[in-house]
Amino acid sequence: MTQTDALIRRSFPGRALPLRAALVLAVTALSIARVAAADAQAQATGATASQSPTALILEPETFTLDGARAHLQLVLTGAFAADDLRDLTHAAAFTSSDPNVAAVEKTVVRPVANGKATITATLAGQTAAAEITVTGLDQPAPVSFKNETLAALTKAGCNQGACHGSPSGKAGFRLSLRAFDPAVDMDTLRQEFFGRRANVMQPSESLILKKPLMEVAHGGGKRIHKGDPAWTALHDWIGEGMKLDAPSVPSLVRIALFPKKRVFRPAGDAQQLRVNGHFSDGSVRDLTALTVFSSSSESVAGVSESGLVQKEGRGETAILARYLDKMDTAELTFL
Repeated sequence: MTQTDALIRRSFPGRALPLRAALVLAVTALSIARVAAADAQAQATGATASQSPTALILEPETFTLDGARAHLQLVLTGAFAADDLRDLTHAAAFTSSDPNVAAVEKTVVRPVANGKATITATLAGQTAAAEITVTGLDQPAPVSFKNETLAALTKAGCNQGACHGSPSGKAGFRLSLRAFDPAVDMDTLRQEFFGRRANVMQPSESLILKKPLMEVAHGGGKRIHKGDPAWTALHDWIGEGMKLDAPSVPSLVRIALFPKKRVFRPAGDAQQLRVNGHFSDGSVRDLTALTVFSSSSESVAGVSESGLVQKEGRGETAILARYLDKMDTAELTFL
């Protein structure tokens, strides 16, 4: 007796089956067996592939950190097969050949002193390296109002429509929507209410910092944390005298989101993003920390403030990166 015959007899005990019903059951049983075998093979293949990648790719391979506030978000990709790339950024260990030049904090490289250093990613006995050059630490690097201060306000959500970016503002404090009118924002921050919102002598005592820190009652809740990039940009700009940008300060031309497109197999459930800013003087800077991210489909994947995409379900989503008035997107598919 075949397995199909046994299945038919168990399903219909004591009855003679029509030929059509018998054929349907036979085809069904055969399909179930084939699917089960395919699943078992796929699971075995996945288990083997997940043990270790065939190659590690650390990007960017070379980068220049210019100035004390520069930083670099590392992105590590593991190749498990030709069509199976996975983000391993937060699974690897990163070390610097010279922490006195470039130090690694989790997955972000920060400058310490002028010079060169090699950043090495290690995972499952394999390594990948990136060459980092640090410059400009011996030169003054004032905070740029148009490139950093306004971006910090946007990152904290201060100038969104639901907060102070509305036409009438909130609680007597009005900013231009998403920093689209820097002249209005400069007047608001420096001159309104006799400059009481900022304390140049003691930046940490500025209302514009104490309120989003919730050290003073704030209807918008806690928006920043001490030491984070948004707080640092605002704090340092106030401490430097809330200056306008010099004519020589380059303007942001465009931003580029990396990676632009990824298709993930079932084992791929996350992706760290990085945003590069291209400026009018030809320089390239990592802007990830002050970029605002959003997902077009939260049911497929969400994205954190630091640009880490986490899978929620199967499907496609577009991740929007916005830095001031510049935008770029990445397309991610989770199979």
